[in-house]
Amino acid sequence: MLSLSLRSWITLAQPLTIELEIPFVPAHLEELNFFYSTSDIQGCNVARIQGRARFINEAGPSLMMLSIITAIHKIVENLTKFLSPYIHNLLREICTLSAKWVNDTDPKIAPIVHKLQLTREKISTSLSPRVLVPAVSTCFSQLLRNDRHTAIGPLLHILSDSFTAMSPEERVHHQPYLITFFLEALQFRSDSSEGLEVVALVEGHIVDALVALVLKLSESSFRPLYFKLFHWATNSESHKDRTITFYRLSSSIAEHLKGLFVLFAGHFLKNAAGLLDANNLAKTDTLYFGSGKLAKTKADLLLQQILKTLHGVFMYDRQKFINKERFDVLMQPIVDQLENTLGGVEGLQSRASSFVQPCIAEFAVAIADDALWKDLNYQILLKTSHNMPEVRLAALQTLCEVAHKLGEDFLPFLPETVPFLAERLEDEEEAVEKEAKRVVQEMEEVLGESLQKYF
Repeated sequence: MLSLSLRSWITLAQPLTIELEIPFVPAHLEELNFFYSTSDIQGCNVARIQGRARFINEAGPSLMMLSIITAIHKIVENLTKFLSPYIHNLLREICTLSAKWVNDTDPKIAPIVHKLQLTREKISTSLSPRVLVPAVSTCFSQLLRNDRHTAIGPLLHILSDSFTAMSPEERVHHQPYLITFFLEALQFRSDSSEGLEVVALVEGHIVDALVALVLKLSESSFRPLYFKLFHWATNSESHKDRTITFYRLSSSIAEHLKGLFVLFAGHFLKNAAGLLDANNLAKTDTLYFGSGKLAKTKADLLLQQILKTLHGVFMYDRQKFINKERFDVLMQPIVDQLENTLGGVEGLQSRASSFVQPCIAEFAVAIADDALWKDLNYQILLKTSHNMPEVRLAALQTLCEVAHKLGEDFLPFLPETVPFLAERLEDEEEAVEKEAKRVVQEMEEVLGESLQKYF
C-alpha cells in the first residue's frame, strides 16, 4: 500500500493547477512521515516510520527509501514555494541521509545519492532566502542538539549554494541575519564539549560556508564584517578558543581572496605576533591556553592557523605590504618558532617543516628589502647554533628554503652565512652535519657557483 501510495504521489506531484496540488501536500507529507523518520535514531537503534514501515539505520538503501526520496524530490521540484511549514524538517532529514551515504561507492546507492543531490540543489536555488535562511539556522541548532554533526556539511552547502542564487539586493537585505547566524555558529568550538576531531569537522563546514558568503561581498561590506569577527575573537579572555576559529577562517579567506586579503591583514598582525610568542615554550612558561595536554594541543592548533594565515598574506603580497614597521612586529616571533618545543621534539619538527619554514620563506620574498633580508638571515643563522640539534636542523632547512626563494638575491648574504655553515659541517651530531652538506650542495645549485671560496 505504501509503495502504491508513493507512486500515486509522484504522479500527482507533476505540474497541476495549484488548487489541485495544495490539498495533497499535508496529507501526503504526513503519510510519508519522511520528515520524522529518523528523528528518534540513537546510535544504531531502529526508528519507526509511524504506522507504515520500519527503517534500520545500519541497513542499506531499499526500494521504499528510493521511492520516498523520489517523492520528496518531486514535492520540492514542483511545490517549492509552499514548503515553508515543512522546510526545516525537510532540511534535517535530507542532510542526515546525504551525510549517511556521502562516501559510499555501492552502485545501488547511486540513484539515492543523485536524488538527494538534486533535492539539495533545488532547495538552494529555488527557495526564497526569507524562508531558507531562518530554516537553516533552526536546522543547524537541531542537528547539533541531536549530535548529527556529519549532517552539518550538506546543510551548510545548501546555504552556500543559495548565495549564488541570491540577487545582490537579497544578499544585502539578509546580510545582518546571516552575520548573526555565522557568529553564533562560529562559537561552536568555544561552547562544544565534543572532541577536537568533531569540532574541526563542524567548524570546517562553517568556515567554508562563511567564505562562500565573503566571496559575494563587496570590499565595503566585508571590511566591517572582518573587523567585527576580529573583535569577537579577541575581546574576551574567557573565550580564547575563538582565536583558533578566527585564524582558521582568516587562513581560508586569504587562500580565496589572495591579494585582496592583504588589504585587511594589518588589523591582526600585532595580535598574531603576540599569540606566536604566547604559545612558544622557548619564550614563556605559561601557555596562552594554560597547562595540560588539551591546552598544548589547542596551542599547537592556534600556531598552525596563525602561520598558515601569515603564509597566505606573504604569498599573495604584491603591494609591498611588509614594510620596516611590520617586519619588526613579525620577524622575531616567526623565526623564534624554530625553537618552540611545544609538543616535544616531534611537534617542533612537524611544525617547522609544515608551517614555520614555508612561512619564513614567503616572508623573505614579501620583504624585498636588502637591509631587512640581512636581519632576517642573521636571525635564522643564529638558530643554526642552538644547543638543540633539532633546532639546528630546522634552521638549516629554513636557510635553504630562503635561498631557494631569493635565488641570486641571496648572494650578498653568503659572506655572513658561510661561517655558520662551516660550523655545522663539523657538527657533533651526524644528522646535522649531513644536513649542512646537503644545504651547501643545494645552495651551490641554486646560486650557480661554488661556495668553497667562501670557506
